[in-house]
Amino acid sequence: MFPRLLVIVLLSAVAKLAVASCFDTQHPDGESKETIALSQAGTDARFYYHSFDYGYILFVESADIISQLSQSKDGFDVDLLKLIAKDLPLTRHTDLLKYVLIDHVNAGSIQYALTDLLEQRKVGVYQIGTGSLEKSIELKRANFKSGRARTFYAKGNLIMFFMDCVED
Repeated sequence: MFPRLLVIVLLSAVAKLAVASCFDTQHPDGESKETIALSQAGTDARFYYHSFDYGYILFVESADIISQLSQSKDGFDVDLLKLIAKDLPLTRHTDLLKYVLIDHVNAGSIQYALTDLLEQRKVGVYQIGTGSLEKSIELKRANFKSGRARTFYAKGNLIMFFMDCVED
C-alpha cells in the first residue's frame, strides 16, 4: 500500500511542477497587451527572417541572434550556432531560412530567438510592399495554466506568433 501511495504522491508532485513550469509567474493570468518601441535596422549586413504568410521581414544583428541562441540551457542550438559561425562575418544580408533548409529543427530555435529579440526591442520590422520600417509593434500575451503564447502585430497585422509552452 505504501509504495502505491508514494507513487501517487510523486506523480501528483511532478504534474504540479509541469503545470507550474508552463505558467509565467511574471505576467498575469489571462491576456495582456503591450506596445513595444523598436530599434531601427541599420544598413550594415544583418540576418533577416521573413514570413511569406505575414508580409514582414525581421532584421536582426548577428551578435544579437548568436547571443540569444547561446542562452539555450539544453545545448539544443549548438549545431545551429556552428552553421551560423561559418557565415561570419556577414558581408551581406543573410536569410535565416537557409539554416532551416539545412535542418528543419532549426526553425523553432530561430523563431523562439526572434520572438525573444522582438520583445527585447532588438529587431527591425520591415513591411514588404511599403518600404517602411515599423516604429512600434504590439505584443499580446496569453498566459494560462494550460499554456502561454506571444503574438506580435504591426498596425493590426500579424507579424509573428509563438507558442512558448503547452500543457495537457
